[in-house]
Amino acid sequence: MRVPMFLGAAALAVGLGWWVFVVTLLPEQQRDGASSFGQFALAAVSLVLTLTRTVHAGRRGRAAASPDDIADRLATFTRQQWIEAAAERELLEPAPLAIRWTRCGGPVASPVAAATAVRTRVGVAPVPGVERTQPEQLCEGYSDELYRIYAGLPSGRLIVAGGPGAGKSSAAILLLLDALRHREHAGPAQRHRIPVPVLFTLHGWDPAKLPVRDWLVDSVARLHPLAPGRRGRAQAAVLLDTGRISVILDGLDEIPALHRPGALRALAREARCRLILLTRTSELVETTARQILTGAVALELQSPSTSEAASYLRESLPDPPPHEWRRLLDALSSTANTPLHAALGTPLTITLLRDTYDTSTDLPREAPDELLDTARFPTPRDVLHHLLDRAIDAAYTVRPGLPRPPCTPTTARRTLAFVARQLHSRGTRDLAWWDVPTWTPRSVHVLVNTAFAAVLLGPAVGVAGGLVFGVTVGLATGLRTARGPAYDGGSLPAATGIGNGVTLGLLGGASGGFVGGSAVCLVGSAIGGLTVGLLAGLAASTAFVVALVSGPTRVPYPGHSRRGDLRYWLTFGSMGGLMGGLPVGLTHYQATSLPVTLSISTMVGLAIGLMSSASWRTAVAQVVLCVRYRIPLRLGRFLRDARRRHLLRTVGAVYQFRHATLQDRLAGGRSGSVDEGE
Repeated sequence: MRVPMFLGAAALAVGLGWWVFVVTLLPEQQRDGASSFGQFALAAVSLVLTLTRTVHAGRRGRAAASPDDIADRLATFTRQQWIEAAAERELLEPAPLAIRWTRCGGPVASPVAAATAVRTRVGVAPVPGVERTQPEQLCEGYSDELYRIYAGLPSGRLIVAGGPGAGKSSAAILLLLDALRHREHAGPAQRHRIPVPVLFTLHGWDPAKLPVRDWLVDSVARLHPLAPGRRGRAQAAVLLDTGRISVILDGLDEIPALHRPGALRALAREARCRLILLTRTSELVETTARQILTGAVALELQSPSTSEAASYLRESLPDPPPHEWRRLLDALSSTANTPLHAALGTPLTITLLRDTYDTSTDLPREAPDELLDTARFPTPRDVLHHLLDRAIDAAYTVRPGLPRPPCTPTTARRTLAFVARQLHSRGTRDLAWWDVPTWTPRSVHVLVNTAFAAVLLGPAVGVAGGLVFGVTVGLATGLRTARGPAYDGGSLPAATGIGNGVTLGLLGGASGGFVGGSAVCLVGSAIGGLTVGLLAGLAASTAFVVALVSGPTRVPYPGHSRRGDLRYWLTFGSMGGLMGGLPVGLTHYQATSLPVTLSISTMVGLAIGLMSSASWRTAVAQVVLCVRYRIPLRLGRFLRDARRRHLLRTVGAVYQFRHATLQDRLAGGRSGSVDEGE
């Protein structure tokens, strides 16, 4: 049964029961008050039903969108997201370093014939508008050819492997943008047969606990701007089941080694969409000794030669290059075997060399040819460590076109090292702002919230006294019951859905309010107690619906999601306080004035809403971190600035270190042990 119809029927039944109660059981002198209460309650119920109907009408309007429309909307969002990510990684300008690839020679994948044969599994076929990939095309090539190779595979399965810093993630982003460009330029008849690529990591997936389809659906719904709650999951399921999305999975090497064979086995047997898997070569060899991804072609990215590195660096320099650069480039063009030659075997170190010795910076007395000094840099690792350490100094040095740094390189290094250690201890690459409170003791938040409530809410509760007791209990119960799981920065914190949340908020708030209203009955009238109890429940559910309409939507940036979280909880609290104070003021108008009651209850609601938000907990944590670890007080501002300086990047609503090797270095781990994501 539809939720509005259920609520309407319930309201009608309660109204009839109330009428029978008034007519048959109440003394005549109390009937006028009871009748007034019934009229007010009916008006409140009508408000709830109207809001619920409005929300459901909006949901039905969104439901009318066809899968093709949803896919087009997803493609627009994905293109915007990854164009900005590519710009952050400087993959668009200057042109990225061309990376060679060859087919993996070891026993890490199926025979080529299994991927290129015309026989295909259900739901997978070559992408429309792309010629079928032939076996001879899989011998070798360059990264800008990867989309054509992948799109022409009838099996729809590709593995891209390489060492740390080989450029797997960068190649995947460029492949994704090529796929979206191909889809955008296709005709209307073909466009909707070309899947929309989505890219996310395998981190956190346990194939033994969650089937492939459920995990893919949950990931797509969580990370992309579909409808909130179960409707977004249903839309993701439709897109996945009808072949309208293809999946790029990064970081097979970042899940526990025990889970990797199971992950490949589950993907091989259950995945029905086009699939690209990114992983380090060593982990791929280890995992495929037990399980391969059937039907997949495995390609391995190759290290650029020193002459290729020299040509790429020369493109970013004046012509002719400065003396110190000319000396380094000449050395790279030679056949010598120095630590610098070995270090520049990955796109990561080449990019670091270009960025940290930029001719527009004013770092004194240091020139790139110092890297040729084998006494100072006896190993390739020493060269890499020097470039990683210098990256922060270069980023926080005054540069044309960038604002003046908000802090010194020392403060920036200390802050980034602290963040890196926190992420390292949790085994993740993602810095979510709503996880910052977990970096501080829970007891601190309890003490701060207690003190805040005592200072702000104590006088209000003292003034209102017993009048707000019933409303407080009913509203708190309703809010707690209607509240969903912890905020994830992208989805509305009410996973039960709008209708179920309203129903639970109404029933829970009414029952809790009835208990509180019973206490009012001990010092007041029965009508007053019933009014407080029942209308508190209506207030809770009404506040839930109103806040839900203005709640946070899925947004692609950390700052947007934080503002959405704060807006949601302040709206929730203010509406809850206002609606909770209204029945108190109306039923006890002889004891206190309505404006005073509404002011007190609204202030209480705002305070409760603020302290319920992830933004509040994050703000408290930032103060603690500033005092204890000398972290910048405005940590969010620092992270946004670090992103502009190309030390961090954003993926959806979370931050990541632009080079994961830099994260490992700052955290005190072994540099180069984890793919840096270039």
